[in-house]
Amino acid sequence: LVAQIEWEGFAPRIVFYVAGMIVCALGVALFFRSYIPPGAYELFVKEVSARFNRNINRVKTVYDCSSCVLAVVLSFVFFGFGTFEGVKLGTVFCALVNGSLIGLVSKILDRFFEFKKGIDKAK
Repeated sequence: LVAQIEWEGFAPRIVFYVAGMIVCALGVALFFRSYIPPGAYELFVKEVSARFNRNINRVKTVYDCSSCVLAVVLSFVFFGFGTFEGVKLGTVFCALVNGSLIGLVSKILDRFFEFKKGIDKAK
């Protein structure tokens, strides 16, 4: 459907990028409140924050920034110093903002919905 929209220029890319970040933040916030297993990286964030009793959004930000730094290092290793392949401005921005955005979406969800256990895991 999006391919049918005939926008050209940088502004539509920003609009779609922000919309995509919001949709992803909504999905991750819902995963964090369910028993549905998220991707391995989100599960790692969820378990580390639970194990060390830390704010899940801060753990998510630290994890994303660490992954971004690793991606930059690997880009330098494989493509030469100063060459960023696969790591662009949007990746860095997302790493810095995603945890806070998930926290904001989580607060909005908690305001309108009540999340509770539907199935007892012990059974």
